Amino acid sequence: MKVARAVGQGFRITHKGWQVIFVLFIFNAVIRFFVAPTEAISPASRTATEWGFVFLISLVSIFGLSFLWGGVLAFARNGIKESIGGFRWFFGNCNRYFLRQLGLNIILGISLWAMFFLSAVLFGGALIVKITNLSASVVLGFISIILLILAIAFLILSSFSWTIVVAKDAKIFNAIVQSFLFVRKRFVRIVGLLSLLLVVVLAVSLIVGIIYGLSIYALRNVGITNLEIILTEFLGCVLYAYFGLLSASSFMAYYLNNEQAPEQIGAA
Repeated sequence: MKVARAVGQGFRITHKGWQVIFVLFIFNAVIRFFVAPTEAISPASRTATEWGFVFLISLVSIFGLSFLWGGVLAFARNGIKESIGGFRWFFGNCNRYFLRQLGLNIILGISLWAMFFLSAVLFGGALIVKITNLSASVVLGFISIILLILAIAFLILSSFSWTIVVAKDAKIFNAIVQSFLFVRKRFVRIVGLLSLLLVVVLAVSLIVGIIYGLSIYALRNVGITNLEIILTEFLGCVLYAYFGLLSASSFMAYYLNNEQAPEQIGAA
């Protein structure tokens, strides 16, 4: 299956999944309700209690998204296979895949964070020693760039792990290995898929942004100025939910239609 067709199939599933979008919207709205007030406080002036609250909300976000993502991917899988159930089994699938989705988020998240963090530290070190030791600065900078490239490659190679857990009911490490094997054979096309999704996100965001700007301008002209923050948060939550299901559906469509025979997947 071509990349464009996978994204097209992703749109088809997304436009049928208003219930899933609504659930993701509610989840993000609740998180934003607690997070938004803390964003006005600069990190340097936050108290230990405020940092603890931020950490707690981060944990809730990770656990909540890990719980929901299995249901989102299963909804996309069932839609692509044209099997029965739809949203009916959403929360059951959330529970079924929760621990494996959480495990992937922890294992891959920590690995990627460590690689990006080390790359940033090495780059910072290169800037610090640039004046006193140019050769050391060059070496540190080179290693930093190589590590950054490896981190990006690792991210792309492992990007289908979450999809494979649901598509093949795979265990955590098996899903990571299968993702590496799947993406390695189609690396350029996977990059194309990610790029196309990015273009779609930017295009839709631009259109929504223009409509948002015109709406705010019209509201200000009639003297309504206290709805701007609410409208901003509302649109952000809607876009988060929409793009979440779209990306999950596009990934699932591309994987199922390239990994299995067409007769196995109804929607091929």
